[in-house]
Amino acid sequence: MINVKGVISPIITAFTEGGEIYEKGIRNLIDFLSEKGVHGLFAIGSYGSFPLMSTQERMNAAKIIISHAKKRCLQIIIHVGSPSTKTSIYLAQHAESAGADIVAGVVPFYYSSFGYDEASILKHYEKIVNSVRIPVHYYNNPRTTGYTLTPSFFSKLIDVGVTGVKDSGANMATFGEMMNIINKKMPDFNLLPGSASILLPGFMLGAKGCVAGTSTAFPEIVVALYNSIMNGDFEAATELQLKVIQARAFQGIKPLRAVVCYDILKMKGLDVGTCREPWSRLNSDEYTRLYNNLKEHGFI
Repeated sequence: MINVKGVISPIITAFTEGGEIYEKGIRNLIDFLSEKGVHGLFAIGSYGSFPLMSTQERMNAAKIIISHAKKRCLQIIIHVGSPSTKTSIYLAQHAESAGADIVAGVVPFYYSSFGYDEASILKHYEKIVNSVRIPVHYYNNPRTTGYTLTPSFFSKLIDVGVTGVKDSGANMATFGEMMNIINKKMPDFNLLPGSASILLPGFMLGAKGCVAGTSTAFPEIVVALYNSIMNGDFEAATELQLKVIQARAFQGIKPLRAVVCYDILKMKGLDVGTCREPWSRLNSDEYTRLYNNLKEHGFI
């Protein structure tokens, strides 16, 4: 069992203008996040454009990320979710061999909202668990997969060997129910809020770490929020949680917050390459509007 603590940044994948993986941009981002105090990385997930990448590209990116992040002593979670159990196992084994600390995966998507029963999905995770020696986490992202994690199914995931959940469902009642199950069944289980917007309430219910998308663009604020919680300064933590929500709202200038990270990081003077199509960067008017808002509110 590996205990996941602190701020885990779900990193974007850097690409060149020609659409190739941009190694220098990946290294620049990891260095930046490490210097700002984040504790780990969640790589090649939703923020990392994994559905836009081939299996080989995902493995190439994982190798680059793990190698450089290890130099920075960052905990590494590699996302290996795929519609195919075979591919997820292949990616998980590669991530383990490359030095990942943990692998995580969304449900085998596309058919998941209607075509699979619980037994099929449980078998998928059990096979991944049995294929590697490192911990396996479940990535709950109902908006993108069409499949919602329930407390009863969550309990069954523990039974097949899953030891953590990145919960992007943003339902605090369900989060609390899962925490009650953990307290009775497996106290060391890693239940991680999947959004910086619920970091404070998640930690108040017992979480020890958070996979916070906002921390990729605004690591200083999210790390400060985490430190305030750890220091027991809940007045400061409440103010910082509201500030994080405000930053996240600015980041939401496009529905896909991940793609906005490229422009925010550019505003901060960081070369992280660009996105891969069909993702699209901010146009000039959007860029100017966002820059002015961030400048006015002290975010850059």
